[in-house]
Amino acid sequence: MTRSLVIALSDVHDEKTEAYQHSIIIFTRGTERFYMRRSCDSSNMFKIDVDELKAAAKEGHAAGELHGKELLIDPAQVFPECDPDYRRAELVPDVFCKNPCLLDYTDRNARKNIRNYLAAEAWLYEKVLGPNPHESIVTYHGCSVEDGRIAGICLDRLDQNLCSRRDNKEERLDVAKVVREVGEALAHLHRLGYCHNDVNPQNIMVTKDDKAVLIDFDSCLRIGEPLTKAKGTMAGWGLGLTTSSVETDNHGLARVEKYLMDPSMSVV
Repeated sequence: MTRSLVIALSDVHDEKTEAYQHSIIIFTRGTERFYMRRSCDSSNMFKIDVDELKAAAKEGHAAGELHGKELLIDPAQVFPECDPDYRRAELVPDVFCKNPCLLDYTDRNARKNIRNYLAAEAWLYEKVLGPNPHESIVTYHGCSVEDGRIAGICLDRLDQNLCSRRDNKEERLDVAKVVREVGEALAHLHRLGYCHNDVNPQNIMVTKDDKAVLIDFDSCLRIGEPLTKAKGTMAGWGLGLTTSSVETDNHGLARVEKYLMDPSMSVV
């Protein structure tokens, strides 16, 4: 019997009281993905018994509704078709597959955005970043393809993000080196005519030898292109500009430097 595996989990709370209401669970069974809502102990998603939650489905509730049966996720709704010229990647231990978040699958607009943003990021790696690599920009290995559709983007597997590295008090972090390396990555991107638009410590990884590597290019756009609500800088890290801009990247980098120098400063 094929085992069910939870791959994403999110708790839903009351907007006013912040009381827990239920959890949204995304799980796989074989090559299929499912969406389910349940009230459950969500403290550890790896201990969730999917079969037990499935058995608790109640009659009269549609699939995907709270207490309803699991809803089969349609790949065509969230995974774009893969261009035949795109690289296909092998899922090996040193490769990380960035998969889209499917927690908002029941929202029609969210499904469209997931598909469009995944297609745009894959195109960026294939046509811009892949042919123009930089040592401080994450290395692209190709797409994870299922039945002709892009299910994920495969990149170098890196050790830790800048938040975790800053919190490691045992080893001194060379802040000037980090800022310089990220700055060089951004300058390379700007020369190509693009801006990252979401420079923050969560989007900077650090290798074992403390080399800074810029990741997460789903907000990356040509300079001057409009930013949508779903794309752009994390709250508190941008200038509030509505277009892709070098100024936003530079501001983000300056904030990163301040974050590294001030232990009391949080990301959010």
